[in-house]
Amino acid sequence: MTNSKTWKIEIEWSENAAIDAVAKTGVTWDSFAGFTSLITALAHTAPITGAYDKTRVQITHLPSGERYDLRVDVTHPDSPDTSDNDLLERVKAMCLYMLRDNGANCRRYVKNDAEHLEQLSVWATWGERFLAAA
Repeated sequence: MTNSKTWKIEIEWSENAAIDAVAKTGVTWDSFAGFTSLITALAHTAPITGAYDKTRVQITHLPSGERYDLRVDVTHPDSPDTSDNDLLERVKAMCLYMLRDNGANCRRYVKNDAEHLEQLSVWATWGERFLAAA
């Protein structure tokens, strides 16, 4: 279970006007469930045609001060895939994706072996934090 001393979650911007309006107020969340509740409540304003509204989210791990930037694709509740509307599930899936097959997916985003090892360490650390937050 997460607590208010562990996480700070904020929206940087969104293609969705309703979500972007919330972002402009400067509100932040200290739990994944709180953020997901907002997204769920406003998801009905997202496109229903299978498209989505890109939303940039920043998650700060307060004990370490490290930040994790993530794009969430907000989808309408009647769309076939609404998995991105659950923030914690989205970040856990991203961590697992980057670490899969000894970091083969992570390698696509880096320039050299040293950077690859560093990024694997970062993703592993974040993965542990997010899995612990479940």
